[in-house]
Amino acid sequence: MKKITLNNIKDLALLPENKTLKAMIVYTNGAKEKKRVLNGGYFLFFFEKGLRKWGKKFFSWQENWQKIEVQVPEEADKAIKWRKSLERALNMLTESGLWTDIRQDIEAALDIGYQNICRAVEIDRSPSLPNEKYDDWKERISKEIEAIDKRLNKTIIWYLSSPLKIKKMYFGRQNEVILAEIKSALKHKEKYESGSIRVIYDVSFYYDAEANKAFYSEEYKDCGNGHYYLALNATHAVFWEDD
Repeated sequence: MKKITLNNIKDLALLPENKTLKAMIVYTNGAKEKKRVLNGGYFLFFFEKGLRKWGKKFFSWQENWQKIEVQVPEEADKAIKWRKSLERALNMLTESGLWTDIRQDIEAALDIGYQNICRAVEIDRSPSLPNEKYDDWKERISKEIEAIDKRLNKTIIWYLSSPLKIKKMYFGRQNEVILAEIKSALKHKEKYESGSIRVIYDVSFYYDAEANKAFYSEEYKDCGNGHYYLALNATHAVFWEDD
């Protein structure tokens, strides 16, 4: 981990773009405040505490900012964190028996390696060449990715290229009861649905016994959109996507 100090808005160029980073704002009066920040290219974004998306954009340096110290992970740090998170998820899936296909993808990803997967991600996100047709572009990047490793698929490139976010599932006042029911359902391979339970979010759990796959969701209240996870075992889930 290295520290980069921002002294004006132009110093944004020193930070990687579109990455959530930990920072310390040092104010001109000597006060300090911890924030999660993101370099938006031409603005600095401060996340509100406890929120994944919401916050405030700053297009210019504020008069009461003396400096902003930002922690930027070294590439080696990212690789270590990535491997540890995938190994943790793999251990949980091996123990629970859930998600056979995802477990195989994680095993492949660990064997392919972090650097090779990062190269594949860069290729997958690369723009088409001048006058290159869409089908030709797709074929070209597909061949370039396959040249790195034939096992590279969309699951690995889109979902397993960054450290996994694993969390313990939570069901509010009914937490212990619901977790016990989930444990029993997984053990006996019985379909299970928790229904929607209101905590900070409207949370729910669903186990498809026939496919041996389980899902956990945190949706915004009365909305139907939110954060979606794959359950790794009877207590933990890995973040998969937002909707």
